[in-house]
Amino acid sequence: MTTPVTPSRTVRQTILPVSPSENPPTLAHTGSENVLGASAAGAALLVGGAVLYRRGRVASRR
Repeated sequence: MTTPVTPSRTVRQTILPVSPSENPPTLAHTGSENVLGASAAGAALLVGGAVLYRRGRVASRR
């Protein structure tokens, strides 16, 4: 025989308004400020690899 499960009681909390003297909420700092530099370096590596690949293909035909 199973016993019935009673739902737990929820606790209600009063939400107080934020006073103007407190700092407004801000987003978290995730460290994504240097994305532009990393993407430029990645693009340069891709272009360099494509150039080396093409030079190797042309040299193998000779």
